[in-house]
Order: sequence, then structure tokens, then C-alpha cells
Amino acid sequence: MEYLSRETREDIDRHYRYLVRSSSGGIVPDDSLAGAVPPIATDLAGSGQHASLGVKLARAALLAKAYPAWHLLERDFISDPLSSFAILENRKTRQCQFIAEAGAAPAAVAHTAFAPVASCIEVLASSRLEKNGKIFYLAMFRGQDRKQWVGVVSVSADGSVTAEKALAERINRTGATNDMKSVKAFLTKELP
Repeated sequence: MEYLSRETREDIDRHYRYLVRSSSGGIVPDDSLAGAVPPIATDLAGSGQHASLGVKLARAALLAKAYPAWHLLERDFISDPLSSFAILENRKTRQCQFIAEAGAAPAAVAHTAFAPVASCIEVLASSRLEKNGKIFYLAMFRGQDRKQWVGVVSVSADGSVTAEKALAERINRTGATNDMKSVKAFLTKELP
């Protein structure tokens, strides 16, 4: 549920109140998200059109909460009406994880599933490609070998999440990892 609060004539904040179905079947406030999503400064124009932003913020907050030892890269967080994708990093251990969810428990895949490098030095980009009813989430990162690698996680129409190791291996082996445009061009040709 979205609502606006006005502090002064010019200061208007957009708030979200999250509701969940209780074990008894009723709808109750979700207290776990109550403080996790901060208010957003806004204006009155477009009021009521930002419910998808509230869902995106809630999904990001839940993923960050599910993996407290990791740092969620907000820049690379992707959310659509049916699923979401996040990249988490641990700079101390130089590790990355790619997380996808489609309404169920999030599925985590380590960067080492896609690259034979021990460290994930830097996350470069993330993107999304939809093809044949399947959503492919893409993560580009740099290993300690300074080479750019791509990880691919897919979400099918039934909500199942798969680490596309063979597909990522083909992308990485051919060297189509210069930028996301190259990766998407490769996938467009490669996927049936």
C-alpha cells in the first residue's frame, strides 16, 4: 500500500506499507519490512503510480536481509512484476553471488559457478533479456586474472530459477564479454 505524507508545503514523502497473509488467512502488516524501506522524497504529480517501485524496494530489502554478511549492489538490482535479480558482494573475501527469485525462496549462485577464478574483483554490469518466455539475468564481473566473465541465471514461466552454466561457458569461451551489448547479441543468436 502506498501513501504520501506532507511534512511542509514543499516536503512530501512517499511511504509504503507492506501487507502479508497471516497463518489464519487474514491480511496483516508485514512488520519485517516496516523500517526496511525508507520514505522517498517526491511531489504530488504522479501520485499512486509508483507501486512497482514499492515492490522493487521491498524485494531488495528482503534479499539484503536474507544475506546479511553480503553487500547488495543496488545499482545492479533488477526487478520486474514476476521476478528479481541481485548481485551481492563480499569485498573482504572478494566473492560475488548472483541471486534470483520468482516469488519463492531466493536461489543463490556463486561467481565460481561461471568462472574458474577464485576472486570476484569487481562487478561491472547487470542486465536482463527475455526470450521464448524465459527471463535471463546477466552479470558481468572481473576476476583476479583481470578477464571479464559473465554469469547467467534464468527464471522460467513456472518460476523456477536455473544457473545457466553451459550458456555462460559458451559466452565466456567465445570472448563475447566486452560489454552487455556483445553478450546480448551473442544470446540473441545462440538461444532458440
